[in-house]
Amino acid sequence: MFDEAQILDTKSLEDMVAATNQARHEHGALLLFMGTPPRASDPSQAFRQRRDEALTGEAEDAIWLEIAADPDSDPNDEAQWAVMNPSYPLRTPRESLLRLRKNLKDDDSWNREGRGIWDPKNDALVIDELSWGAVKDAASMAVERLTLAIDVPPDRSVAAVALSGRRPDGLWHVELDEQRKGVDWVIPWVVQAADKNQLHAVVVDELAGLTEKRRDGHYLIGTDVEVTLAAAEGRDMAIACAKFFDSVMDGSVRHTDQPQVNVALSVARKRPVGAAWAWNRKDAASDITPIVAETLALWGAQNDNVQVPTWRRTGTRTAVVM
Repeated sequence: MFDEAQILDTKSLEDMVAATNQARHEHGALLLFMGTPPRASDPSQAFRQRRDEALTGEAEDAIWLEIAADPDSDPNDEAQWAVMNPSYPLRTPRESLLRLRKNLKDDDSWNREGRGIWDPKNDALVIDELSWGAVKDAASMAVERLTLAIDVPPDRSVAAVALSGRRPDGLWHVELDEQRKGVDWVIPWVVQAADKNQLHAVVVDELAGLTEKRRDGHYLIGTDVEVTLAAAEGRDMAIACAKFFDSVMDGSVRHTDQPQVNVALSVARKRPVGAAWAWNRKDAASDITPIVAETLALWGAQNDNVQVPTWRRTGTRTAVVM
């Protein structure tokens, strides 16, 4: 039984759950996770993931029971007390809840701790603010395996180019290199960047519509950037997202704390890709291109199967298409 599960991080869970392999029951161990809705700063990845899986129907052999007041009700509505606390009024008397409310004067705290209501601002965040803040470094810089990645949303209203690579200390680096309205600027910008830098790879989503297929099976970005089709399935996008998430959580990556990326992360959600997931927009108005571009850039930089290109203005330029 895991109490206060809203502060149970993934690393701790890995260590503890492994011990349940010794359970002698024919169906294995029964794991119970109990907790209150987490704060934005809580390391609540494990708790949130279980809730997300339950609400999206992805949970297998699991039950999610959420006891809470009506989110639209008045915070001081005593009619909600029996709904949010099944032990009221027999085991938990009115005086106890009045005392709790007196000590939790802030409505957000009362709604979370007393009424069991999940804060919609924090609901379904893939990477919480605390974890993201722990790996920020405004002075971070990559020196090798420099990789660019491009992301374009379906409406083609904007495009983002991110950079990733390895730092002198061996950690990975990600940053938003450029973001502008429209997509016409992307190809000339990337070509110019390739001329100035020795790049490990350029990663672009095949569905972005920036490539053309040649008769020999290779692809071109623009007129002189040859693209090797190295990854064209959703599986690779899921792997890229998993690696990005893990790199943030284990502290092996650094970002430069850019406002555009922070906003993109706050409105980024998950969409299922088989048994895994990939980035999805919170709503149609949300722009997540900076975080998607950084995810693809990190995947390309870490990918040893990408052919390292020899960049020449008239020669072969290699990129990775996802």
